[in-house]
Amino acid sequence: MVATEAKSPKLVIEKSTVPARTGEELKRALSVYGRKSNVKFRVASNPEFLREGTAVSDFLHPDRVVVGVEDEVAEKQMKEIYRPVLERKFDCPCMRTRAARMDRRRRGSSPPSTAPS
Repeated sequence: MVATEAKSPKLVIEKSTVPARTGEELKRALSVYGRKSNVKFRVASNPEFLREGTAVSDFLHPDRVVVGVEDEVAEKQMKEIYRPVLERKFDCPCMRTRAARMDRRRRGSSPPSTAPS
């Protein structure tokens, strides 16, 4: 679990449709399991608005992004995470499934770089 292994502050994001108090329970669990390490955890809520059959398109071209945070640091982190999507500055090449897997291996499993401004 991230709480027992973390060595530096972390932002933990709940990313699905979950009951309303999930964030509070997650923060409590992180605090309990991470108390030995003294690492600070921030929890953000980021519910998805993805429709079946158009989920990838909905993610890449959102009509809204909802983020729940408790402090400015977490807000800045979430804005940075979503910046490439919101600014449309990302490369999203399409290829056959096998080619995509080979490309991932060729690049050493690293995430694709953002497109130049």
